[in-house]
Amino acid sequence: FVSFFQAHKGTAGLILLTLALYRLPDYLTNIAGAMYVDTGLDSDTIAAMRATIGLAASFAGIAAGGSCLLLLGVQRTFWLGALLGPISNICFSWMSVAHSDPMVFAITLIGDNFANGIAETAFVAFMTQQVLNSEQGREHTLTHYALMYSVAALTGKILKGFTGWTVDLMTPHLGLFKAYSVFFIATAAIGLPCLFLCWRLRQKGVFSS
Repeated sequence: FVSFFQAHKGTAGLILLTLALYRLPDYLTNIAGAMYVDTGLDSDTIAAMRATIGLAASFAGIAAGGSCLLLLGVQRTFWLGALLGPISNICFSWMSVAHSDPMVFAITLIGDNFANGIAETAFVAFMTQQVLNSEQGREHTLTHYALMYSVAALTGKILKGFTGWTVDLMTPHLGLFKAYSVFFIATAAIGLPCLFLCWRLRQKGVFSS
């Protein structure tokens, strides 16, 4: 762990902070399953569409992410993932007010899974780049990768436990579906500081280091 901070010097904290926010909007959509039921969708429809449209969109997103890495490079793909991931959360906000419309559900699944396929691919590529480009940390590459991944996952795993409580807190004032809508828009807004941090990474030369 010490070698990670030695290898990245003044940018180690910036890298970890960026990763802590990068996938957070996706982690906070863990409440989407409860929203599906509340909107009136039956379990068979949810399962069928997840296993077909949702799965296909995930594969398409991963393929698109890989193509972007080849065509645009890690830096631009990382930026793209930071933008598309949170934007897809707005689809959940839309679905919360459209209720059980199957078409809206399908669009939400496609948008979310496709965007997160790109974001996850960029996320892994960025961490891999940092490990491979760190000459000082060659003896601890697995530890460096594990540290970055764990920091990224820790934030989401802690905060996603409060998603249901947050919606319940807003429900008496806004109503259930409006509470869902506001919640998902708020999770999308998390992408704004992450985009700023991506810009700082670029300024610090992290992508080319």
